[in-house]
Amino acid sequence: MSDLQRRIEYVIESEAVDDAAAKIAGMLEAKDRHVAKLAQVGMAQETEIAALKAKVVEYAKDALLDTISDISETYWAASWQQGIVAAIKKAVTDPAADRRVWGRMQLSDAEVTVLRGLAEDAGGWPDDT
Repeated sequence: MSDLQRRIEYVIESEAVDDAAAKIAGMLEAKDRHVAKLAQVGMAQETEIAALKAKVVEYAKDALLDTISDISETYWAASWQQGIVAAIKKAVTDPAADRRVWGRMQLSDAEVTVLRGLAEDAGGWPDDT
């Protein structure tokens, strides 16, 4: 039994009918105001959470692009080698694939883990342009 139910039962047992009805109506109005305030707070928090999630996705997209660019720069001295995304994506997502990308590098377990996590957080792999 909730605290409100106990208070209502107490008022019913200890007050005249008209007085009890007025007190109970006041209790219920206060409860409704409290519930409405909680709903407003909840909606504001949901909006803030959605905005933060969107920022995480954008951060992950940027970090994924930067990581791919760093790999391209490290192994090919080019900030963005054409076809790099498809090659890295295959090496990361295809368990049967060799982790060698174009025969010049092999992705480490740590690189695979980072790339996989960033792609998941970013909502997928970027276009290979």
